[in-house]
Amino acid sequence: MLFIGIYMILCPSSFMAVTLSVFSVYMIFDGIRGIVSFFRFRDLPGGIRSTVLSKSIVAIGAGIAIIAMSIARPDLLIPVFVYIAGAVFLAAGIVNLADYIILSRRGIKFGYLGIEVVLLFLLAVLLFLFPVFIGSTVISVFAALIFAAGAVSITSGIYSILLQRRIRTLVRKTEPVIPGQYDE
Repeated sequence: MLFIGIYMILCPSSFMAVTLSVFSVYMIFDGIRGIVSFFRFRDLPGGIRSTVLSKSIVAIGAGIAIIAMSIARPDLLIPVFVYIAGAVFLAAGIVNLADYIILSRRGIKFGYLGIEVVLLFLLAVLLFLFPVFIGSTVISVFAALIFAAGAVSITSGIYSILLQRRIRTLVRKTEPVIPGQYDE
């Protein structure tokens, strides 16, 4: 992990291209799952079904766009990804807002859903307003976390090897005591 952290600090665009491509594959599968649930659950209200379908289409489109950007122009991937992530957060906020409105009309209260809607809209606005700052900050924090995790894993591995050697030498140095051996 230490080498991955160093590589990410030295070449962030290529490392993020691979990482974001893996994330975009997840987004595509999540979008496909949403489309399957759109056709499977026909008894849901029309508003929920249409928002789930639109969110799924946005997720699939975002996943395909990220993969295409990572292949075509990996140097532009981070700024474009910030806008794509903002669009995905905005779509998720709209879906959750529609769910919240429909559930509150039916007399069901979900307080955490309202908080989630506010946070999703806030994240989307922040991503749209400060794309360069957020993109560079996320890369730096992510690289520092991976670098620190790598350093800790290498240090703990070396420590466990040294501790194991110390225990082996202590076991070898102790001679077995035979009962009655030192009796006079």
